[in-house]
Amino acid sequence: MAPLPLAKLAAVLVKQIAKPASGVLVRYAKDHPTAKAMTVSFGQWLHWAPEAMLLRSEGRGAECTVLHMTQVYSDLAPDCDEKGYAGPSERTDQSIRRGQTVNVLRETTQPVHGAAVPPSAGEEAEDVAAAQPAAAQPAATGSTGSALSWRLVEWRHQGQLHRGWIPSSTADGRPNLRPIVIQPLSEEAALDKGATFLGEAFIFSVAGGIVLLEYSRGASRERRNEEEKAEKQALAEREAAARGEAIRSLQRQLQVCSEENRELQQGVSRATSLAAFGALAGTAAAGLLALRLARLGD
Repeated sequence: MAPLPLAKLAAVLVKQIAKPASGVLVRYAKDHPTAKAMTVSFGQWLHWAPEAMLLRSEGRGAECTVLHMTQVYSDLAPDCDEKGYAGPSERTDQSIRRGQTVNVLRETTQPVHGAAVPPSAGEEAEDVAAAQPAAAQPAATGSTGSALSWRLVEWRHQGQLHRGWIPSSTADGRPNLRPIVIQPLSEEAALDKGATFLGEAFIFSVAGGIVLLEYSRGASRERRNEEEKAEKQALAEREAAARGEAIRSLQRQLQVCSEENRELQQGVSRATSLAAFGALAGTAAAGLLALRLARLGD
């Protein structure tokens, strides 16, 4: 009678227990204050990580929103750095409107010699003037430029891709760019997402543990089978070697017996030859004796 597969029965039992245990874990993560806070943080991370990886894979990891209408400076300077980027040089007739989404390629700090802000009307003119760095605005002291922080950006306008340098901040210190951040989930949604993931991860870990245990048992069984097979093969080789040695010993004995038989046959042949010769000699002697006796009788 085959033994009961206790290991498989135990694995099925553990799988069945894992489901209600996962429910208990989810309820604990939602009800316990400390666990709830950690689960919310984990859920927010689960929401943020895939979105961030998707943005980086699409080359949008450094997207920002322009906060003020900003003058664009050319990146076609003759001198380039080790990465092939040229620094900001001449002012162009382009400007980036407020709310435009741009992709930041690089940041640098160096002086720029620009011209005065062109005259324009309304709020846009004020924004342009405010967005100009001190280096690009005419200074009362006659300064031609100063070291500022610049960012090389790309943006699309009317289906065309543009690139240029813009200052990181306005003349009065206000930032020109605001990074586009991934909007977080609500606390309830993050809690539900984190708790659901924990429950599923618990079930998956139990199933994975059972699979690893089955694999370990199978590997141990296979190793034992290989060891038994190796022992049987070694025993067969030893028996074959013993049989070969016995056969060789019998062959040596047979050779000795063959040599002895050959010597006996040779001895018998010599004895037979001597006996025949003796008989012939006796016959000859008897004939001579008879002949002599006959002569004597005459």
